[in-house]
Amino acid sequence: MNIKKLSGRTIQRTTLSNLGRDSSKSRMQEYGDQILEAIVKGQKPLESSSRYEIIEPLGEGGMGSVFLAEHVSAGDIRKRVAIKVIKDTHDEFALNNFIQEARICAQLSQGTIVELLALEHMELTIPGRRNPRTGGIEPKRKSKLYFMVMEFIDGPGFDHVLSQHKTHGVLMHPAIIGFILNKSAIALAEAHALVDDQGHPMGLVHRDISPSNILIAAKAGITKLADFGVAKAFQDFQGSVDEDTQVVGKPRYMAPEQLEGRAEAASDIWSLGVIAYEALTGYAPYRVQGDSLNAIVNNLRKQHLHKLRTPAEILRYRSNYYNIESFSELIMACLQQKPCDRPTSQEFIDAMESTFLYSQGLGPTNKTLAAYLKILDRVQDILEFPDSVELLESEEARVMRKVLRIKSVQHCFRKRTASMYSRDFLIALKNKEMNPCLYHGLIGPYEPDL
Repeated sequence: MNIKKLSGRTIQRTTLSNLGRDSSKSRMQEYGDQILEAIVKGQKPLESSSRYEIIEPLGEGGMGSVFLAEHVSAGDIRKRVAIKVIKDTHDEFALNNFIQEARICAQLSQGTIVELLALEHMELTIPGRRNPRTGGIEPKRKSKLYFMVMEFIDGPGFDHVLSQHKTHGVLMHPAIIGFILNKSAIALAEAHALVDDQGHPMGLVHRDISPSNILIAAKAGITKLADFGVAKAFQDFQGSVDEDTQVVGKPRYMAPEQLEGRAEAASDIWSLGVIAYEALTGYAPYRVQGDSLNAIVNNLRKQHLHKLRTPAEILRYRSNYYNIESFSELIMACLQQKPCDRPTSQEFIDAMESTFLYSQGLGPTNKTLAAYLKILDRVQDILEFPDSVELLESEEARVMRKVLRIKSVQHCFRKRTASMYSRDFLIALKNKEMNPCLYHGLIGPYEPDL
């Protein structure tokens, strides 16, 4: 009898508790409806009081300019963003490309891609200016300015990181190179696999993979791929290459088929290979020579006829923990002349992680990259004062020693001396060959058309 009473009380308490929750939920829903009706009058759009304040220019590209800005919201809450402004608001073709870039970025959610926050527009009056084509003065006109609000990456581009190494005459650690490019490949894997609303592959190609488009948030050590401004679905451009042909990208990093005006996913992989080769050896595999697009393309084609020395054949760099030979093989796989012979972005990731970065277990992480960049900023001190207690006992030095399996922080950076390179490569340098990275083969040394 007591059990029944206790049971009944338990049931009653449970029932009352459930009623309470349902009642609370109902009141919350009612309150939400009231707020929706009062603030936005039943409509979905919300009027915002936030604004953007330009701080300074960050750079300028072919399509537009980029500014550092702050997104200022209620309570004077400020968040730094990058504002990308289209150059010519009057050019309908450029505007369509700009909007297309925003649409592409909005579909890419991978954490290794610079995130699009918004596409905005505003009315403005453009002052009169001289037309560079006609020489006449154009009157001032009203226009609608479109701009993209992008995630701001507080840190250097990979081009700046490479430049720092070159300035100090040191080589970048192979594991750090591999880690950065692996993150870029992860970004490409999502872009290459993108599908439309019907589930059909879009065949998206970045077309401008270069060190300047690989950005690194220095404090967090996070790598992000930027600038999908020239990305588009696969398309063939027929005809010979001349000044009017749509060759998009930076020639130094462009695949052979891209020089012909065609691009596919494998073209992005070629670009990764070129970046990796240059970062690892300190020398670009192919040289850009010539004063016109035609001359540059023709000279690159001539170089492609020669056999390329592998990074392992150029360097005398060896590591007991990281297999430089496997990294070299992956780079050469990316630099195959035929697109079908190159790895896909996912195959690149699989090979990089399984045969090089993490083949021995422990490998680089975001924290490792952040520590490396902090040490890089003091590389001159490291070279001049190798026994500095402050440097040797820092947290960054501890991370480097553990992950890179080195005895001291100085071994993060190998000096670019003759002892670092093979004898054959040094002979090619001494002979002042136009491209010492190439074998002579049956057609002799490479000589550019100037």
